[in-house]
Amino acid sequence: MVPKSSEGWRPCGDYLQLNDATTHNRYPVPHIQDFSTNLYGTRVFSKVDLVRGYHQIPVHPDDVELNEWDHEPVDNRENEEEQSCQFLVKLLENCLSRAKKTKLHCSVILVPEGLMSNIARNMLHLASSEPCGLRGCVINVLVEIESKCRKLDHIVYDSTVVPTFELTLILKEGDSIWSDLRDFFFIGTCFSPGFRKALKFYPGFCLIKQKLYCSSSSGSLIEC
Repeated sequence: MVPKSSEGWRPCGDYLQLNDATTHNRYPVPHIQDFSTNLYGTRVFSKVDLVRGYHQIPVHPDDVELNEWDHEPVDNRENEEEQSCQFLVKLLENCLSRAKKTKLHCSVILVPEGLMSNIARNMLHLASSEPCGLRGCVINVLVEIESKCRKLDHIVYDSTVVPTFELTLILKEGDSIWSDLRDFFFIGTCFSPGFRKALKFYPGFCLIKQKLYCSSSSGSLIEC
């Protein structure tokens, strides 16, 4: 018994020996952020949800060893990262394709080799510390042309997940000497004023991360 500040007594137990004799449970406990995110928009629940909420659904004893995080094959993680990288590259390419004539006013976009893959890998790196990973990401794509930024698109990576962080990608216009010269020879009635034949991107880019669930304005910046 331990005396309380209010002149009462508090019973206390010493569980050190009990902890030493206890077989530790190896169930993979999900992150509470993932759990609350999965409930977003849900209206129908089963009896299992009422009785075995959160992580309390039992695992068969023969499968407990298979649920350890350390037993996840490394090759699978690498394959998942590669697939996510390819998906991001496709997402960005589609964004540029949609904005080519509507917002960039050009017929051809010249992208340096490996630029999109480099951007995708940096996005994966910034998302690795987030509770929902890329699924909780929204991406703003901007292009800096003549010292002015134009917003091309606002991409929600997974519409079923509540966004937890925001990535702002700023692409930069590269050396336009050759494209301007090419445009000079293609001037005609088929091109409206302000329309350029080709737009070339600079190999560098700027990537800004902003968390949406923190009250502080802390963020990360990657500039290449």
